[in-house]
Amino acid sequence: MKRILCVALVVAMLASLLVLPAHAVREDTVIQTVGLLGIMNGDTSGNLNLSKSVTRAEFAKMVIKASPQRELTGDSSASAPFPDVRGSHWASGYVFAAVQNGWINGYLDGRFRPENPVKMEEAVNIVLKLLGYRDADFLGTYPTAQINQYRALGLDENVSCMQGGDMSRRDCMYLLYNALNATNKEGKIHCTTLGYSVDSDGNVNTAQMLNETVKGPIIVTDGTWRNALSFDVSDATVFRNDAASSASMIVTDDVVYYSSELKTLWVYSKKVYGVLEAASPNLIAPTSVTVSGKTYSLSSEGSYALSNYGGYKIGDAVSLLLGKDGHVVGCASGAQTSGEVYGVVVSSSIKSITDSNGSQSSQNMLTVLGTDGVTGEYPCENKSVSVGSVVRVAVGSNVKVTVLGKKGISGKIDSLASGVGSLKFAGDVQILDVCEGRGVRIYPSRLAGMTLKTSDVIFYITDSNNRITHLILDDVTGDLKQYGLITKVNESENGDIYQCIVEGNQMTLNNAHAMTHITTGGFSLVTTLDGTQKIENLKHIALRALNATSAQGGNTNYNVSDRVVVYELRDDTHYLSSLNAAMNGDFDLVGYYDRDGVIRIILAK
Repeated sequence: MKRILCVALVVAMLASLLVLPAHAVREDTVIQTVGLLGIMNGDTSGNLNLSKSVTRAEFAKMVIKASPQRELTGDSSASAPFPDVRGSHWASGYVFAAVQNGWINGYLDGRFRPENPVKMEEAVNIVLKLLGYRDADFLGTYPTAQINQYRALGLDENVSCMQGGDMSRRDCMYLLYNALNATNKEGKIHCTTLGYSVDSDGNVNTAQMLNETVKGPIIVTDGTWRNALSFDVSDATVFRNDAASSASMIVTDDVVYYSSELKTLWVYSKKVYGVLEAASPNLIAPTSVTVSGKTYSLSSEGSYALSNYGGYKIGDAVSLLLGKDGHVVGCASGAQTSGEVYGVVVSSSIKSITDSNGSQSSQNMLTVLGTDGVTGEYPCENKSVSVGSVVRVAVGSNVKVTVLGKKGISGKIDSLASGVGSLKFAGDVQILDVCEGRGVRIYPSRLAGMTLKTSDVIFYITDSNNRITHLILDDVTGDLKQYGLITKVNESENGDIYQCIVEGNQMTLNNAHAMTHITTGGFSLVTTLDGTQKIENLKHIALRALNATSAQGGNTNYNVSDRVVVYELRDDTHYLSSLNAAMNGDFDLVGYYDRDGVIRIILAK
């Protein structure tokens, strides 16, 4: 198993922790935890070799790394703890510490036999002593009493080795992970004696451990940034903007965090371009700055970079570098201080701006939702730019806003969402889906399996390797719309009133703008930038086959939205149901689909 499997859970954990029953945990979490503590790591190629047996010397080191002695013990020892474990032996320090604490013993002949495989009962006895138990605490003969206690404490979970067998690395990994979560003789959870808390599931808090292990930030200016690391970058696992990547993708002004224990890099290339409008409490020691209408907190590094010492003044154009928590960690260097933002104009206003000389003036400001999902304010005197326009914002010594012309592309997006037709996506591609002047950032996986028509694409940009870096779509996903059922239409001189149900909730639409004549049945609802609600009926078809991703009506196959809403009609009342119920129940099914042939609503009768 490669090291990438050891750390694949990292990004997901930073976003949210998986909820599991107490003491039930995924193996990749276990691997990550023992890796962070140094209990077990992969070899130089990243292989964990979990089926390989463990020697007594190796297990001594594992136990020390799972103990309060882990920071105090090194590889070598000043004295020879056993005749066959000299001071120069790689594990002499760990063996010596384990003996001194009474956790491990030699054989009757006075030898330790460091290369012998550790037996199940030996490993169990050592771990019980790590938890504070001593020989006098057990009634009965060795090892029966110890194994009974091992099971009572839950130390045996996922350990397959039986008495007399050689412990594998997987067995040792689970035994010591279970020990971290076990209650010691004094009634304390063992991991708390190491300074760690338990999570809501009763397991050692790996997220806390990870946060304490990750170091940085390092801002990449040239190749010397690698010198700050204690491991070879070419052997590291790399995540760039939360996606698997490689060290070759790291460029100037990237922000790098790292874990020496996991030999892993987390790299961010998130920049904010705009005008420095304000600093709080001041530019001598700022804790936050306002750029392009948005306020950002500063890390200690960012505070220095944007202070008077960094040479910036209110009104200057800046390019902020954001770290993993969204805080500003510094400013881009050299030519990187200029950049481009692609997006949609969502509002326009007049704002008072203070320039670098302290003079105030009123400027027309555009609020632009960029393809990176970040909203920013930019000065613009171009009268042809209106709300809803798709634009490029060039930030340098000044700011220039340009309305983008149509630039389409068509093609199939494969199941891996690697690109459109013959063009591949860049690793950090930014995609914005626009509808009625509003936009939402989406990720390639959201488009997997779709076929884009030229009319679906408003604009795209490619890099020097002909990979798509920015993509702006015209309402491809439908994610900016709501879908529901109109149950009754009340005609009125002041406009029709629609009784409807949306996502299981009853609603009344009084002033909705109808795109066409509206009847009962499935419909879409979108709210424009000016607050207007636009509604449109969906087409419908009787379904004769249905599965989780597609349906068949007549002789046509339809894609089923991954967010399809299912209603069951019983006694003239609509009840929110599920796709699984519709697939497996005895119903007549009607599918309501949009202009792209995607089923958004299913009615089961």
